[in-house]
Amino acid sequence: MRTTLIALLCAVLGMSLLTAVGEDKPKPKAKPKPAKSKPKTPAKPKDEGPTLPELAEAAVTNAFAFYAQPGFDFVLDRHLRGTLYLKDKGERVGKPVKLSAPLFATPGAKTPPKNPAKLVEFLDPVAPKANAAEFEVSGKLNNEATFTVKYKFIASTVNMICTLHNASGAESATPLLLEFTFPTTHSFTPNIEMADRKKAVEGWYIKAREKGDKDKNFKSYAYTYWDLAKFKKEAQTVEVFGPWGTRKVLIRTSGPGESDLSLEAGRGHRYPYTGFDCLFKLPTGGKKKNEAATLTFSIE
Repeated sequence: MRTTLIALLCAVLGMSLLTAVGEDKPKPKAKPKPAKSKPKTPAKPKDEGPTLPELAEAAVTNAFAFYAQPGFDFVLDRHLRGTLYLKDKGERVGKPVKLSAPLFATPGAKTPPKNPAKLVEFLDPVAPKANAAEFEVSGKLNNEATFTVKYKFIASTVNMICTLHNASGAESATPLLLEFTFPTTHSFTPNIEMADRKKAVEGWYIKAREKGDKDKNFKSYAYTYWDLAKFKKEAQTVEVFGPWGTRKVLIRTSGPGESDLSLEAGRGHRYPYTGFDCLFKLPTGGKKKNEAATLTFSIE
């Protein structure tokens, strides 16, 4: 009995001693680190709707038409969306200006139409064009209306003669719009002083002949890129001098209608350096069968 107790006591003391000196315990297996996944390339949005033939031109892809001048390159894609690349001393500078395809409802309208007109087909599409003097594109909408845009290129000027033929017996006229989108040039953090913001966009401006709701006549207004832009309701001409070296963009309209242009700061901001739009709207006069006007831009 005494021998048994001694043996048991030694065993207990031995275990305690081993614990005190730090008996090696089996180390837990390290969890394998998750493999680093390669960043996924964002999926390109699928283009819907009819398309125009593709231009076999090495300088551009997915293009229907291309027009090059010393001061700019203008590309129309197969959906009739435009990209205007300004050039200074022969080289592209700054971010491009975008031009929408023909629209048949006002973008960002507070009360959008329940059944907006949509393009269903291009009519007799012409062959792709590179540096052509002129060509025209026609399309048919799902409400049986048709439209035509005739492009005329004269040196540094592009004319877009827009015509809309409303369907016979239509209850209301179908709108036709084109929208220029001027790019965001800066994104200032709140700690950037106003003086530094002014310096970053020094000399950049927007000039327009506009009138508001209470104005009887159009007047000339100027907006700096760094200040709040309180655009009026309607415009006849727009001139933009910005991040393109010595180049500037001029937009104007001609044809029936009191005014066909409007400037929008949009995107939750009202500073031109955050981007802004210039919207052209074909005049609509009740149920008139045909409407026409010309949108022109030029680079100086």
